[in-house]
Amino acid sequence: MKLKTFFKSLAFGTLILFSTIFVACSSDDESNGGGDKVFVPSKLVIDRGTDYEEIWTISYDSQWRVTTIAAKYAEEGTKTLTFEYNSDGQMTKWSSSRNEESPYVRTYTFKTDSVIEWNGSYRVGALAVNSKGLATSYSHYYTSGGTTYLRSTETFSYDSSDRLIQIDDEDWMTDFIYDNNKGVCLNVNMPMWQAIVLSDDDVYDYFLYRKNNMSKVTDNGDVSTISYDVNEYGYPVKRTIDEDEDYVWEFEYTEVK
Repeated sequence: MKLKTFFKSLAFGTLILFSTIFVACSSDDESNGGGDKVFVPSKLVIDRGTDYEEIWTISYDSQWRVTTIAAKYAEEGTKTLTFEYNSDGQMTKWSSSRNEESPYVRTYTFKTDSVIEWNGSYRVGALAVNSKGLATSYSHYYTSGGTTYLRSTETFSYDSSDRLIQIDDEDWMTDFIYDNNKGVCLNVNMPMWQAIVLSDDDVYDYFLYRKNNMSKVTDNGDVSTISYDVNEYGYPVKRTIDEDEDYVWEFEYTEVK
């Protein structure tokens, strides 16, 4: 989620405490709608209206935590993200590699009310996290001459359903409105702080689609409207922005139960 460009190219819940304040999953009542089939996204196909297509395949462990995200590009080869978790279910590491190059790695350590992000031995981020696993702020750092400096801090606001409704990036404000459909990632076992970390790259913003899906985004005054086609169970299978058929996201799902 590059915040000053967040949703300019427009990519992209309610969380219940799992074993620690940083691990969350959806409740049965919320996720299955009282008995409906329950799904998690297993594939994302991005169609840019030409011969260019991206296919993203998502894999999970037995707790429905994301373990790998593998991308195949029409012309640019492949990209793979892998995730590691500790015994409490907290994400401790993710790495990204493209075309078998050396991976880009981030690791995470935990305090009572925060998560610290590292690039090797350097601190690059710190998230303040509340008891629901929601990130309330995200501070970004850089290191020069062996000294670490604060670059910027984003703050996050949520509604009564714990949906992200605003990002304040000091001099850039982004607001979100939601539909009433089931969220793409309603049943993915991922706390909001982790989704926010991943959405630093716009293509993973759909992990922010938790209880429902974002239907309107006001990005520092610029408004975009998002529409969806849903399947028989109420999950989005197609997403368009401002009715632009030249940039379409299509989702496939795996049944949880």
